Parts: sequence; C-alpha cells; structure tokens
Amino acid sequence: MSSLSREDFYFDLPPELIAQEPADPRDSSRLLHLRKDSGQVSHHVFRDLPEILSDRVCLVLNNSKVIRARLWATNSQGEREELFLLRQLNPNQWEVLGSWPEGSTWTIDEITATSLGPCQQDSAIVEFSAPIYKRLQQLGEVPLPPYVKSDKGAAGYQTIYAAVEGSVAAPTAGLHFTEDVFGRLAEKGVQKEMVTLHVGYGTFAEVQEGKLENHVMHKEWFSLSEETAQRLNAAKEAGKTILSVGTSATRVLESQARNGVLKAGTGETGLFIYPPYEWQFVDAMLTNFHMPDRSPLMLVAALAGREPVLEAYRHAIEEKYRFYSFGDSMLVY
Repeated sequence: MSSLSREDFYFDLPPELIAQEPADPRDSSRLLHLRKDSGQVSHHVFRDLPEILSDRVCLVLNNSKVIRARLWATNSQGEREELFLLRQLNPNQWEVLGSWPEGSTWTIDEITATSLGPCQQDSAIVEFSAPIYKRLQQLGEVPLPPYVKSDKGAAGYQTIYAAVEGSVAAPTAGLHFTEDVFGRLAEKGVQKEMVTLHVGYGTFAEVQEGKLENHVMHKEWFSLSEETAQRLNAAKEAGKTILSVGTSATRVLESQARNGVLKAGTGETGLFIYPPYEWQFVDAMLTNFHMPDRSPLMLVAALAGREPVLEAYRHAIEEKYRFYSFGDSMLVY
C-alpha cells in the first residue's frame, strides 16, 4: 500500500521546454541516462544508445500504430464538437472521450453518430450509422496532444516500426529510433522484440486526486504472442536485461508476468504501476519526460525511485531538455 498521492510528483516546468515538434533527425534528440543502481545522471544524444547498452540487453518495443482518432462533428444544434475516438468496440461502436449524455447525436459528412451512454469513467459508447474506421484517413485528424499548438510535427507522430493500427496517442518513447540506431544495436547483438498495446485514455488521463491506490486506469487493448513470450522468457532465463521502450510496453510485460515468467495473451489491461511496486519482468526502461500528474511518471518512479527520478527531472530542466511527447529521451538502466 502506498501513502503517495499525485501531489508527490509535481514539478514546475517552464512552458518553453514543452517540445512542439519532433527532433530532426529523430536520433538527434538528447538522452539523459539515469543509472538505476546509483541515481547518477549523464547526458548524451539518442544515437549514442548502442554505445551505452550492453550486448546482454533485450529491447521490447510497442509496435502499435496511431490512427486519425480526432473527428469534428456537428451536433443537433448545429455546433461543431470534437469526438475523440478511444477504441473500437465493434464495427459501428466506439468508446469516445467525454461524458456524452445518452441520445446525443452528431453528423460527420453523411454519417450519423449517437451516444448510447457511459462506457468507462469520462467516456461514452457512440454508435455510428456506418463503419467509421475506413473513413478515418479522410475524415479524422492526427490526435496530437493538446499542449502541441502546431500540426507541423504531425507526420512525425508515429514510430518507424509502427505496424498494428489502434493507438490514439503515440508510444512516444520509440519516436527517437532510426534504422541506423536499430542497425548498430543489431550489430552489437542487442535483442529486439515487439509487443502491442493500443495507447488510449488510460495512458494520458490525469491521475485522480487523493491516494494513488484510489486511481482507476482506463483499460487498453494489448497482445503478446506465444513466440515473443517464449523468446523473452529465454532471454530472461539467460540473464539478459529486459529493457522496455516506453510505459506501454512495460505494462504489457508486467500484466502478463508472474515470478519472472511471461504468459502469452491478448486482452485488456488496466494495470496502474506506482511506488512501491514489485517488478515481475522488466529491469530497465527507455522513456520520455512526462507530465507531473499522469501515470507514466509514476511508473518510471516505481522503477528508479521517486526521488532519483524527480532529481533527474530537475537536472533535465536545468539543462533545458525538451519535455513530453516530442521531447527528449530518458534511459533508466
């Protein structure tokens, strides 16, 4: 049981440090290395990663692909409203962000949409008159975070290895990877594995006030194949360091592991990781610099310790690292 609340993770961030577009090239972003054993920090560039990691590392990445989840619809009063799609429930029904009253209606092009009432906290089930998924490329917009004030970086809001469509926010820890970095990691002998978690509201929702144990995560869909689970179990048994890329990949592994052994599966997870936490499989992590009242920061603190992580963030602010989705990278290893 934890005595911590979201207030224990607050820090002041100068607004000019909120990155508005990705680094170009991707691997030119900065990399802060927080040593998990000592709490010491050092400063690098992301393309240095192959030189920092041992050949006894196994990288685990989330290959989910961002969909154009932001729809602009006209309500029954003729007003323009945003329908932010969170996940598909069946061909015509979606979980949509917001507490839309049952019976609310909209039109998007020639398609009509109707709220069927609550789904999870802060979301509703919306039924479309025709499958909207096939029309998202035409009707939808890239769901950039609200703190990104320009769409200049929209084309970079996707990892180069994204393969399985379904996320409504990018697994941003992977945005820094390039084919060159992957090539040099492979030359070194670093193992690479893929899992899938469709990033949804659970990842970016504000944590509730009060004790962390009272916060309920929105569930997000994931998949871990039998072949991948077997290779990861073999890597763990061989003593390799399991290094997850991002909090979403981390949550897949921790949701499916018991006593250091992974079990393959497909389903939904609402796992909320915060200090103190007994880790089941993950040893290290690559991640971005997160918002103060969101669950990803608390997950990182569970791995490296709250004080070392907040101290690393203070270093990052002093050194003018770029924060949030398009920001720089942090290695806990």
